[in-house]
Amino acid sequence: MVSVTPSTRAITVSKSLLAYHRRFDAHTLLDLPLHVAAVFIIMVGSVAGVAIPLLTRNWARNGAVKELFFAARYFGTGVIIATALVHLLFHAFIMFNNSCLVDRLAFEPAAALISIGAIYLVFVIDLFSLRYIRGLRKRQATAQSQLMSTGSTSGAAKGVKE
Repeated sequence: MVSVTPSTRAITVSKSLLAYHRRFDAHTLLDLPLHVAAVFIIMVGSVAGVAIPLLTRNWARNGAVKELFFAARYFGTGVIIATALVHLLFHAFIMFNNSCLVDRLAFEPAAALISIGAIYLVFVIDLFSLRYIRGLRKRQATAQSQLMSTGSTSGAAKGVKE
């Protein structure tokens, strides 16, 4: 019976990944027309994802449309974060199981803790900064509308610099 330690587990996983990649030859799986079409499909999707908000920003003065764009932006952020998490978390587990870190790092799921904590922190910073900026814009619009409603005809109320 072989004892399995975190370092031998990482070596075993690395060897199995290498064997998996060697088993599939790149020339047997490559479908060139499909790969070329995928490049253009991604390009069209990216252009649409950027152009739709830019083209509809004047139309999107409605509150419901703004909330729809807000939800779509956070959905897109979640997709990007989930993709990064799926692609990088496995390698983080392997690297944190390195024999150099086993003695110092007794908490085995440290990679998940660090990654999920970082994702949560970035989300919270993004959410509160967006709310702060929206509040600033709303206060500026309110102040400007109050200046206009007072009937002042001075240059400062009209936004003209002297």
